[in-house]
Amino acid sequence: MSGGADSMALLSLALDIRGEVGRQGVEFHVATVDHGLRTASREEAAGVGRVARDCGLPHDILSWTGAKPVSNLQEAARQARYALLEAHARRIGASRVVVAHHEDDQIETHLLARLRRAGDRGLAGMRARRELGPGVALLRPFLDLPGAMLRATGGARELPFVEDPSNRDERFLRVRLRREAAGFGRQERERILAAMSEHGARRDAADLRVALALFHGELGMAARVDGYGAVRLAASRIAGLASDVRADLLARVLTAVSGLEHAPERAALERLPAVPVDVGPTAATLGGVRVENGDDVVFSREYGRRGPEAVDLTGSNGAVVFDRRFNVSLEREGPFGSTDGGGRLVAFGSLGLGNTRERTMPVLVDGAGRVLAVPDILARKVPDAARLPLTSRVAARLAADLPSPAAVGATG
Repeated sequence: MSGGADSMALLSLALDIRGEVGRQGVEFHVATVDHGLRTASREEAAGVGRVARDCGLPHDILSWTGAKPVSNLQEAARQARYALLEAHARRIGASRVVVAHHEDDQIETHLLARLRRAGDRGLAGMRARRELGPGVALLRPFLDLPGAMLRATGGARELPFVEDPSNRDERFLRVRLRREAAGFGRQERERILAAMSEHGARRDAADLRVALALFHGELGMAARVDGYGAVRLAASRIAGLASDVRADLLARVLTAVSGLEHAPERAALERLPAVPVDVGPTAATLGGVRVENGDDVVFSREYGRRGPEAVDLTGSNGAVVFDRRFNVSLEREGPFGSTDGGGRLVAFGSLGLGNTRERTMPVLVDGAGRVLAVPDILARKVPDAARLPLTSRVAARLAADLPSPAAVGATG
């Protein structure tokens, strides 16, 4: 919760249903992300905490630390915010993160997508439910509710709120679009919402086609993910797909394997060679992924020039995410205690070690660069190091937001 009017309306509505959901074993926890971009942000976050505790709810401040980018700051802040919220949800054992996005935010998102000439996925706007990571879902229950109605509905408790001045800073494109959208009449809003609904229907149909290619019906995923986070998929399963379905499938696989937030551009995906089974092994590279063709097409993370970004563990507790591909657990005795909450997760290749796939794996090092722990798959390379407990996120990213295997089986 930012402490703005929308999030405080969400808090008010949560308080209204707390008793009812509590009888079903559901508890509310409040979290505020402090991006550290304004001097007042820490005190504002603390103010949200005081309100939450006065309402009988626990509250935590999640801080975005480290260097901030000069360009594309709002997108970087968004990515950091959701990463912090997912990590916090794991620490407290929560499976859902609820935010107060509403219909006005949907319209802004559509207008932004329209300006960048996005396809159906962008023009459909935000999903009411999407996966933040394995086992943690982001819920947006108010997307059909205009912002003013949300605030009026939740305003009966008259909870205090703050206004982030960046929401009025017209250097940001989203702010300028928000001002434009505020002048839309109901007819224009309904026209945009109808267009979004059409784009959403096409997006959902495309997701179903990808799911049919990716899953063996109720038997589960046709793609196989190995210990390095590489994906294998039968070439015959790809080669027979229509070009648009194939591009959607490749976008999903490349995003999951690369550790990137977004897929390569559509034109680049469509330029990837087809994968007939009879031409022998070939390879291409796209979006940080090496694509090796053969009877199976193998997609593996490419190390590149600098490798996956290191993760500073100072102050970390619980699970942290490395390269969006692995959850790494820090909750145990031994080498993790010796870092005194610090140390770093770095790519094995940054130490000048490992083959093509080993180089992209995380290892734990101390401040002097000594290797403290490695995953099981690297144990032979560093036999004296402790084991680094990690779980892959790749399979979950492949399947995120797609129809379930059972639903695909029923459709098929």
